[in-house]
Amino acid sequence: KDATSIVLNSKEIYVNTSGNNGLATGGSGDILSGIIAGLLAQGLNNIEAASLGVYIHGMAAEHYVDKANCYSLNASDLLDELQYVL
Repeated sequence: KDATSIVLNSKEIYVNTSGNNGLATGGSGDILSGIIAGLLAQGLNNIEAASLGVYIHGMAAEHYVDKANCYSLNASDLLDELQYVL
């Protein structure tokens, strides 16, 4: 696993480089899914929600490592960090 994510459809490709290897932890994908679902519920289309979701997810991980290291990052930490990046 890596922090880099590629989001694409038949017309667009987005490469997201936000985040760090702390995202390779149990539950991180569940948090990402929830972020994307929330963006879809607010009316964004699929590509917008997915690309913005992976960016927000990565920024939460980056904000966390400003205080601690990526090796201690867990899914609940990501939830806590969302308030700072949204």
